[in-house]
Amino acid sequence: MTLKAGFQLAEAQLLLEMAQHAYAGTPSLSEAAATCGVPAVPDPSSNWAIVKDLTPTGATLLDNYWQVWQNQSDTSQYAIAVRGTVESAASVLADLLFPLINARFDVKLGPISLPFYLARDEGDSAVKAGVHSGFALSLLLMLFTTDHPLYVTLGLLAQPGNDVYITGHSQGASIATLLTSLVRHSTLLFKGPDYKTYTFAPAKAGNDHYAYDYARLAAVDGYGWAVTSTQDWVPQAPFSLEWISDLNTPNPLRGFGSTPDPQAMIALAAWSPTVRAPSIAFAMTR
Repeated sequence: MTLKAGFQLAEAQLLLEMAQHAYAGTPSLSEAAATCGVPAVPDPSSNWAIVKDLTPTGATLLDNYWQVWQNQSDTSQYAIAVRGTVESAASVLADLLFPLINARFDVKLGPISLPFYLARDEGDSAVKAGVHSGFALSLLLMLFTTDHPLYVTLGLLAQPGNDVYITGHSQGASIATLLTSLVRHSTLLFKGPDYKTYTFAPAKAGNDHYAYDYARLAAVDGYGWAVTSTQDWVPQAPFSLEWISDLNTPNPLRGFGSTPDPQAMIALAAWSPTVRAPSIAFAMTR
């Protein structure tokens, strides 16, 4: 069955239930769910079931956990639901590791080198796609650790004709976003299934270059959806600090040779502080 483009309410509701179920079903919360404020969540109200042979029995080093579901009415359909932040030091630490790292690098496992490509190759561009280091590290741990590494699961699901949904809430939504980039860029490894992503209240997974690439990969064609509330602060996080060197080149303060333009600096200093101060203050406090 081929997935349809566009926002489908029934799909979103189903995947939201799965994303919520990942909290109540996680091993690290099984005894402390009540104190953490996580309600008991019934199985999604459809003919889907957790695939125990593909779902880990424990969390990663950064307390990441996910569940793999299969449609019992159409066994070619699967869903990967990534759990969000929980009340543990390791889980919170993953949120706080917010410096950006390059969105493209190779993971070396002994003599094997595996591509970890979350964005397109931007060549010699001075500024490249960057991703949140905590979320990227979480995804790496999910791929290669626990008793059911996600890398192996993705390989098993990479069969022509399969449909794979990807979902998550909060931190899990951000990791699910990176996972979407991974499977869509790693066409030689995970080619075969149709992928569709619904995330709920995701924190920012990367910089604007990454966002542009993600939109091109999935969102523009209607296969990548983020459901957020205008009153929720999580999609505005994590906070980031950028310097002049982090801005695209060329920019008004930097010449083509990557050195500050003296004339631009003089012009900037000559601007009236009574006119510019409000907008500068706004930019620094966003």
